[in-house]
Amino acid sequence: CAVTTMRSGLPLGSRLAGTAANQTEGTPWLSGELTISPTAGILLEVPFVYGPDGEQFEAAQQWFRQKTGPAHLAFQAPGHTVGLYGCTYSWGSTGTGASLVRVHADTAVLRPSSEVDEHITAMGVTSLLDGLREWTRLSSVAVRVDTVGHPSTAPRATISVAATAGPSWRDGGLELSISTRWFIPQERSPLSIHDDAALRSLADYPISLDEHLESHRTVRNLVSLVFATPVHYRGHELTHPSFAPAPFAPREDLETPPSYAAEFFHHTTVADEAAPMLASHAFWNPLIQFEEVGAPGLEGWAAAARSHSRAIALTVGVLRRQPVIEDLLINSCMAMEALGRGLDRADGEEQTLNRGNPTFTTYALRCFARAG
Repeated sequence: CAVTTMRSGLPLGSRLAGTAANQTEGTPWLSGELTISPTAGILLEVPFVYGPDGEQFEAAQQWFRQKTGPAHLAFQAPGHTVGLYGCTYSWGSTGTGASLVRVHADTAVLRPSSEVDEHITAMGVTSLLDGLREWTRLSSVAVRVDTVGHPSTAPRATISVAATAGPSWRDGGLELSISTRWFIPQERSPLSIHDDAALRSLADYPISLDEHLESHRTVRNLVSLVFATPVHYRGHELTHPSFAPAPFAPREDLETPPSYAAEFFHHTTVADEAAPMLASHAFWNPLIQFEEVGAPGLEGWAAAARSHSRAIALTVGVLRRQPVIEDLLINSCMAMEALGRGLDRADGEEQTLNRGNPTFTTYALRCFARAG
């Protein structure tokens, strides 16, 4: 599969030793270890001294006593600054020697923010998905082969690399689009180009990451159904003015400050990124070509996905794991029933009713009637 990870600075599975604080004035920094992995999620472990001798650990002691974590933490390690958002207390223990408290975060942003807020928001979110480039057939690379002079002369190739814009459509209050992104790995020659298709959502004002990712999930589910195979995220970026690099901090004289990109991990997708890459042949034969769907079809799918969310989730869930045949049959039947509940009546369905009430056969008949 041609999809590559978006992670440039902090790979999944990292464990960093550093210091953390909630950035409240007068609060001391605490030592801790940050783990970002598919099994642990986004986890911060903070050792502390419990009791009157641990005055400098008052923040950790308070987390332990009240069984609540700080909403936001800044974590610093050599070469990395990570903003942790949506933090909650998950576990703690005290005893002889150092005590320990564990805090889980909803989101880890791999860039410091000029604003401290309990909840992270974004103007835009970009995601990399398996199969998106293969389905759209978008590419940043254009090759032109010329022959100079006589046809027997060795040909000359001109390679142009530039981001290519694909279709855009609306999903509620969001504008979604697909475009290419490329880079040259530092360890490779200039002819080694990573070329991917990225999904981007853009809002009129900063909204929660959950709202952005909900729209991204509808596209991921569609690609999964089109190829009848599991499709996983391979990284996320958000854009927001507060994530400007220090030399380019937002200027107060600008009516609309520019937004800057920052990579992030999200608790709902961090395990997704660890899934093995599928072989490229898994994306060779889509059930429908992208050109047949286009922007109108994507917009229609976004609207339909909300009314048939349960049926889609059950069907995609079967593709994302390898169930035994009994689970496959049960999930398929549940998905067909959920879909049939939202469809119009079919001709002849009266014969499938049980004392006037619809049965599974009724819903299945509606599905088959709609499929033609």
